[in-house]
Amino acid sequence: MKSGNLFFVRFLRNALYSGFGSEKDGLFLTRVSLFNSFSLLSSGSLILFGFQQAFANDQYVIGIFELALGVLIIFNAILFRFSKDIDAARHILSFAVFVVLLFLLITGGIEGTGILWFLMFPGAVFFLNGKRQGLLWMVCLYLASVAVVVLEVAGVLNTAYSFLAIRQMFFVMGIITALVYVYENKRESDERIIEQRTMEFSVILEHLPVGIMLARVSTGEIVSVNNAASDILGAVRNEKTTKAFEFIREDGSPYPGDELPLSVTLNTGAPATRSDVFVRHKDGAQVALKITRSDILGAVRNEKTTKAFEFIREDGSPYPGDELPLSVTLNTGAPAARSDVFVRHKDGAQVALKITSVPVKNDVGRLESVIVVIVDMTKEHELDRMKTEFVSVASHQLQAPLAGIRLFTEMFMEEKNTNLTSEQRDFAKQIYLNTDRMVDLVQDLLNVARIEGGVRFVVVRKPVDAMYLAETAVREMRIMADAKKIKLETVFEVHGSVIVEADESKIRQAFQNLINNAIKYSSEGGVVTVGCDKPTREKITFFVRDTGVGIPKLQQRKIFEKFFRADNVVAAEIEGTGLGLYIVKAIIERHGGKIWFESEEGKGTTFRFTLPVEG
Repeated sequence: MKSGNLFFVRFLRNALYSGFGSEKDGLFLTRVSLFNSFSLLSSGSLILFGFQQAFANDQYVIGIFELALGVLIIFNAILFRFSKDIDAARHILSFAVFVVLLFLLITGGIEGTGILWFLMFPGAVFFLNGKRQGLLWMVCLYLASVAVVVLEVAGVLNTAYSFLAIRQMFFVMGIITALVYVYENKRESDERIIEQRTMEFSVILEHLPVGIMLARVSTGEIVSVNNAASDILGAVRNEKTTKAFEFIREDGSPYPGDELPLSVTLNTGAPATRSDVFVRHKDGAQVALKITRSDILGAVRNEKTTKAFEFIREDGSPYPGDELPLSVTLNTGAPAARSDVFVRHKDGAQVALKITSVPVKNDVGRLESVIVVIVDMTKEHELDRMKTEFVSVASHQLQAPLAGIRLFTEMFMEEKNTNLTSEQRDFAKQIYLNTDRMVDLVQDLLNVARIEGGVRFVVVRKPVDAMYLAETAVREMRIMADAKKIKLETVFEVHGSVIVEADESKIRQAFQNLINNAIKYSSEGGVVTVGCDKPTREKITFFVRDTGVGIPKLQQRKIFEKFFRADNVVAAEIEGTGLGLYIVKAIIERHGGKIWFESEEGKGTTFRFTLPVEG
């Protein structure tokens, strides 16, 4: 039933637009649809009235004339489908209707429904031909009508109408002409403004340094792509249609947009696949495609699964199509952005991208299209990689000297036979403590370098008891809590073991960092609580709660960024590197978990994170 309805809709659309359904010029499509509609209406009326005159009223000459004009209009419409010359077709149609009006005026056929032909003519010629040519046709009609009246006065013709009746009809038609002229004048003025704005926008779009793509929801096509996007993606670009690539049939004809899988899925909600689609490359090569919805959202795939361009992760693995911003926006209607996407060109070059998709909705909130902004981040990514490598090398080089300084300072302070004064011992102690902080900072920098390096930040998972890791971390941090006179308590909703697949040392580090922060940012006499909720079949949720300084609301979105420290802790001169939470987030996410927090400035913060439970 659905396929039958779809066929019927396509048939009507094809008939209404004479095969121009994929044309992007809205005004042209409007004139084509008006031409076909008026052709159908006028030819049908003429043929119907022609048969009535010829066979019911015995007016054979009038009937045959009307039938001939009706057939002429049909033939003109058929000819237009092959010639595609809308100018010639609309002039022929206007002339045919013009002749009909004169014929009706001469033969006395404007009584009853005939008057409608005169009242429809102004709108028809203005909408079909535009303001100037429409006005010219109306002047011709008035002049011809005046000639008929003059001939009637001269006794040459007998129209059976009084001069008053004809004058009243012309007066009404003049009012309609004036109204239509004013409308057409305003419409053409608006059209020129839109055309100018479109041209200005196109110039700006083409010269933007970032890639811009436009995906239309109704047809499932990427309908526009600028030069930067084409260069960044190595995409196929059809210069005439400004499409990123052109979908065609095997014979080279355009592939209907409403039959592409994305359009079918959006209209029916069901999966869709087509194997009869081809894409034409810049060099003219024609590649057979097997397209699914995810291919439209991500890349073009041919039968050998070779893509014109392929979205990948930094390690070369395919990037999931449903995680790309365009897919997310199509599914949710909300903006989306990703900075961890790479594209591999056909020549093997790998480009780092930042992709942002923005929904475009109509007045009722329905998603009409999606604008995709693509920024080439290759240079920035390379600079970031060089910075990471520098930090890694520098940190490694600093480890040995700092370890030596700490060792010798410790030996110096513990030497029983030294003649150090108390002031000198304080200096030595400060050297030791600051060296210790430097060692921690270097270790954090190394961890950050490993995280950003990806490959070096290895997570070795094995079955471990998450409860044991939490309890061990609490025991290790209790000395620090006692020294600051902070109560460190546990609230576990689990009695027994909870087995997770995890890297023991890294999860312990995550616990230690969170508890360390909670103690550090709490005042003397505060309370730090470590606990967990009752686990589900899929995950267990841990939390670390403190009664400390809290995080200012306006700065909470930055809390997991590298080197970020909130204003209130900086003002309180609380020591820290701003790397601990960044490292914790990376550890939890590498284990397939999530981390989030709730905080109120001056009252405290609660961090929560999940770990997947072993099946």
